[in-house]
Amino acid sequence: MPGKTRFENELSVWETRIDDYVAGAAWSFDGAYICAASSAGWLYIYEADTGQKLFARQTHPQGINAMAASPLAHRVVTAGKDAKIHLRDGISGELLKELDGGAPWVEHAAWATDGRHFATAAGKTLSVWTADGELLFAHRDFASTISAIYWRDGRHLAVACYGTIALFDTGRASTPYEMLFWKTPMTSLSWRHDGQYLLAGTQDARIQVWKLPYTPESELEMSGYVGKVKELSWHHNNNSVATNCGSEVIIWDTSDAGPQGRAPVVLRGHVGKITQLAYQHCGDLLVSCDIVGLILIRHPQNTGFRIEGVSESSVCAAAWSPGDGRLLFGTEIGEIMVWDAPF
Repeated sequence: MPGKTRFENELSVWETRIDDYVAGAAWSFDGAYICAASSAGWLYIYEADTGQKLFARQTHPQGINAMAASPLAHRVVTAGKDAKIHLRDGISGELLKELDGGAPWVEHAAWATDGRHFATAAGKTLSVWTADGELLFAHRDFASTISAIYWRDGRHLAVACYGTIALFDTGRASTPYEMLFWKTPMTSLSWRHDGQYLLAGTQDARIQVWKLPYTPESELEMSGYVGKVKELSWHHNNNSVATNCGSEVIIWDTSDAGPQGRAPVVLRGHVGKITQLAYQHCGDLLVSCDIVGLILIRHPQNTGFRIEGVSESSVCAAAWSPGDGRLLFGTEIGEIMVWDAPF
């Protein structure tokens, strides 16, 4: 049975270790269960309060690239290195559907925010499925490998590949309703909740910003980053977006006229490259994690408030529970940790 972490951290609830690098870790929609997937292809399901293991099996023998838990029901999707997608019960682990990803590796999986659909990406193929695993449509016309997918809500989906972002309204058509272009590959995507701004972290260490509806030559650019921008997390008020810049957290204000010409908030304190960023769903706290295992929880507007903890290795997954009362972490050496929120 998992117990308290070996580190002196009063927030720790329980900790365990899985077999390999954490390829995905997520809360169930009601916060009662936790799913974790390893890069070696194992899926684990735990009771969130106690850490009791309910399911553990190597479901993709060649490995897992991504995992996503439904925001509506006890269901979890895994994207395998065996060209397969598994839809499973999020408590028992029972296989509900095995689906064909459309390419040798399935790299990405994400649920729509209303839980009625999920999307997967394999090579140049985007597939959108119903919650029961029925194919809604597959779009295979991308010019290059899909690098990121992001649901804004229950029907609007952004898909990035080399130099292009395609916007879909999955409730209306299986083809993009808008195409956005940039000169370099996009490595991450995030869409403001109201749809006004779409952000992409790029291969050449900057953030490209499109204000929507798009008008030609209206793109914005945030430069000065020291590496790829992989982390983009929106505050629930729709105004602030937190991003990673080496060991610093950079927060941009997108309210009113947008971020152009505004100086960002810079949060320091990490000793290594930031690997994870996540605002609370409804609160103001921001968690940030780095490559050497340092974890910071703080209120960006209160520089005197900071909770610090550590893991044994780089943190590769971080998520607030649905009610913001707890935090889930996964690391490169397979640690799974659950913490209480500071308050």
